[in-house]
Amino acid sequence: MFGLIVALARGAHFAAVLLLFGSLVIASIVAPAAMRDAPPETVRRLTRQLAVLVRGSAVVAVLLGLVWLPIQAAEMAGASSLADTIQATPIALLDTRYGHALMIRGAMLIVALCLAGSLANRFRTGLALLPAAVAVVVQSWMGHPAAAEDTVLLSASMAHVLAAGAWLGALVPLFLVIKALPGGGAARASGYFSWIGQLAVLVLAVTAWLQGVPLIGNEAGLIGTQYGQIASFKLVLFGVLFLFAVINRFKLTPKLIGADAGRANRHLTISIAIETTLGLLVVLAACWLATGTPATHEEPSWPFPLRPNWPILDDPQVRNAFIEAGALLLVALVLLGRAALFRRWRWIAVALIPGLVWYSNKLINDAPFLDPILTDANPASYYFAQGGFTVDSIAQGSHVFAENCVPCHGSDGEGNGPAAKLLPVAPANLTQDHVWMHSDGDLFWWLTDGIDVPPHGKVMPAWGSILSKDDRWNLIDFIHAHLAGYQMAGKGVWTVPVAAPSLAVVCSNGKQFDLTDLKGKFVQLVAVGPNDNPPPPSAIQQVLLMKRRVEMPGCVAEGDDSWLTYAVLAHAPPDQLAGTQFLIDPDGWLRWTLAPKDAAQWSDPEKLKAAMTQISAQPLASNANPMANMKM
Repeated sequence: MFGLIVALARGAHFAAVLLLFGSLVIASIVAPAAMRDAPPETVRRLTRQLAVLVRGSAVVAVLLGLVWLPIQAAEMAGASSLADTIQATPIALLDTRYGHALMIRGAMLIVALCLAGSLANRFRTGLALLPAAVAVVVQSWMGHPAAAEDTVLLSASMAHVLAAGAWLGALVPLFLVIKALPGGGAARASGYFSWIGQLAVLVLAVTAWLQGVPLIGNEAGLIGTQYGQIASFKLVLFGVLFLFAVINRFKLTPKLIGADAGRANRHLTISIAIETTLGLLVVLAACWLATGTPATHEEPSWPFPLRPNWPILDDPQVRNAFIEAGALLLVALVLLGRAALFRRWRWIAVALIPGLVWYSNKLINDAPFLDPILTDANPASYYFAQGGFTVDSIAQGSHVFAENCVPCHGSDGEGNGPAAKLLPVAPANLTQDHVWMHSDGDLFWWLTDGIDVPPHGKVMPAWGSILSKDDRWNLIDFIHAHLAGYQMAGKGVWTVPVAAPSLAVVCSNGKQFDLTDLKGKFVQLVAVGPNDNPPPPSAIQQVLLMKRRVEMPGCVAEGDDSWLTYAVLAHAPPDQLAGTQFLIDPDGWLRWTLAPKDAAQWSDPEKLKAAMTQISAQPLASNANPMANMKM
């Protein structure tokens, strides 16, 4: 409930800021052209109304900002009393990015108000747009885009809020202009604004996509999280707003000149009033999103028994069929919209739609599907491990496996444990490719809820009440690492690409970093035993893996968990790992390993260079890897 209060305070304040910017857009661009032939008294009255709107929106924005500040400070500090809120407010204002942005906004609102004045000077009115635009874009500095430190995301967010101000913020002053100037003036106002609105809609659509991908992620984030559901609500409202805008532009605006101009003007102002109300709801929804956790940081609950099987699009023929079918359906939708708006050629458009839909369906049906379009799903199908694929999680998972899973699945996961013969259905063989075909979320669900095989019932028990959530995720990480090592054994390369688990590295010069920080470089990881001599220097970044640290020059990663994890990935007993070498590519994937007897190969710079050249010639596409959904 308090989060909703924060969102409402934020939304009301931002709505006032958008109204100021939109009013200046109308006053500087649309109103002068619309008032060209209007009587002087009408011009003066409308100018006064717009000036009042500018001053009022600026003052209200400042006052609502002062109301929002302590509410936001209380939320940031977790304040539970008025005294705590009072203490947190100056800290939030002076020591946070939010506070700095709010101060900049307040200053820009005052500058815009002083420049605009009574709107008598068109140049100064246009100049006031600049500080008003800054007041709008600082909204992006207060939310997820700035926190993510993603330049593309931040730029998209800034363009998004500016477009919202130019369209939604301008609806109230546009209402005043059209109501005050019937006939040609209203038609010119609507015509000028339609160009602004079309550009704004285009920018909003593109930037919504650019923000949606990193903040929502996929269809599960859109449907199965609160953040995604609010975003879906906002998207639906945007669609309705767009529909009203199309009707205004193509149905009502042309009627503003003619015998039925008075009726068209009334209908247009009513439509704009409805559009304004919907726009306010969009702004409030957007501000609610800004106070929530992005969907990509939540575990989405999938509500349907089936989900899209995206890997089928890896087949070029299937992918092309979907692209062509989608294009045809888009044409059909455009024709449907044209038929609804215009009488000319209406029946031809209506007649073409069934043919386009039929042929798009034929393209899909004729595609060579090797797998179904939809696959079975459960509520956890889109879950992912929040902690990442690390040496700690894999090592802990190995202990969980040994304590709980070996009786049925066997020590090597082949499904031949001592209790396997007593079960009605043989345990799954965890060393086979079928494991890669299941998402992390599916594995988590089966571990949590068990596996039912009619008519035998639960052939694997539900571990949700026995193992902690972290234990279940650690177990999944171990199963993946063990399977990768098992399938790699004897080949030197991994059958399925696997990410190099993160581990802490300390160098003899005092520098400390994580293995994942070395992305962009080739890394040679060398397992060194306590009695081994240091390996010869390498031409690339070299990290020494040790169970117990021994003083050696270079960079060292030590610890039982690190040693055990890389022994699992090499499918080697931990006491035989010493001397094994791993080659990690610049994208962080384990690509090659050498057993101790072959490790001398990479002491030769030419052979090491040849190995890197071969790897570079065959880069891995992350979307083609079963483990790509793991957070690394």
